[in-house]
Amino acid sequence: MKKAIIVWFACVFFSATVAAAEPGGYLGVQIASEGTYDDGAGGEANPGLIVFRGGMMLNPVFGIEARYGTGTSDDTFYSGPNAGVNLKLDSLLGAYAIGKLPLGEVFELYGALGYTRLAMTFSQGSTTVSADGSSPSYGLGANLRWERWSAGIEFMRYYDKGGESFTVSSSATVTFHF
Repeated sequence: MKKAIIVWFACVFFSATVAAAEPGGYLGVQIASEGTYDDGAGGEANPGLIVFRGGMMLNPVFGIEARYGTGTSDDTFYSGPNAGVNLKLDSLLGAYAIGKLPLGEVFELYGALGYTRLAMTFSQGSTTVSADGSSPSYGLGANLRWERWSAGIEFMRYYDKGGESFTVSSSATVTFHF
């Protein structure tokens, strides 16, 4: 009898949460006052960035998304072997699979898994070096939805390769759903 009650509650809960989210397209903007680039040798720079997002939920819990971002502010390495080197984020381009867990009518958790390409410029004095790289990416976020809009927060590891990483530990997003 206890198993039947647990199964019944699980069915009611999951059917209600899946019904809360609707498939469809969306466009959004994400602002991070500070991303963290770790050079893998003890140095860290924190450039700001803006990311434009667009995607399509194929069903209530699974979708695809593309992102394009650029730096809004540069930063300088203050420690490590790159101390005194300025970092500028030129571009971020990625594609992701999105999995959502709707929790009621207005709140949802989501995960992102995909691939990102970063392009950066390092400069010190009159020397400038451009670098780019690609790596698998992953992240977690939460949204509050109302009508055709949502607002949320997100953690995203955009790049992690060869000891170097680029992470956005907190960002704010606003998204329009159509």
